[in-house]
Amino acid sequence: MRLHLKPTFLGDHNMYVDPGTGSVLLQIILGAILGGGVAIKLLWKRISALFGKKEPHDPQP
Repeated sequence: MRLHLKPTFLGDHNMYVDPGTGSVLLQIILGAILGGGVAIKLLWKRISALFGKKEPHDPQP
């Protein structure tokens, strides 16, 4: 039995990728990496503020 791995919706058409597509893909990847970094940085500040070291509370006499 032979397994058919090629998607059937592609058919036997010739595929063409525009030269600008690589530039767009690079921008998407870099944007996702930088956006994720900023999101992690903001989230990290909130988490560290929640669980950060707090000074002991001195009751005043």
